[in-house]
Amino acid sequence: MLAICHELGVGVVPHGGNTSYCGGATPHENGDEIVLSLRRMNRVREVEPDNFSMVVEAGCLLAEVQAAAEAADRLFPSPWGRPAAVRSAAISRPTPAA
Repeated sequence: MLAICHELGVGVVPHGGNTSYCGGATPHENGDEIVLSLRRMNRVREVEPDNFSMVVEAGCLLAEVQAAAEAADRLFPSPWGRPAAVRSAAISRPTPAA
């Protein structure tokens, strides 16, 4: 998909967090971009409790990130009230698992 868009000069707007927090998944009104859902990129790739870090894909639900941290005896706090509804792409800053 990305190679085709690149070849055709079509912009790609990633859609991940679904929070509408900053409007980042809004394509330009001139119609020369597509919106690409990151929902299927939903795996917790790595949890490193000794380093207080984890690697997750952009479509992973925040509740799943928190469960993975808890399984490693760590806490991943939620800045939102409904963590099950938020995908990890909405996290705009690196936040180590405490």
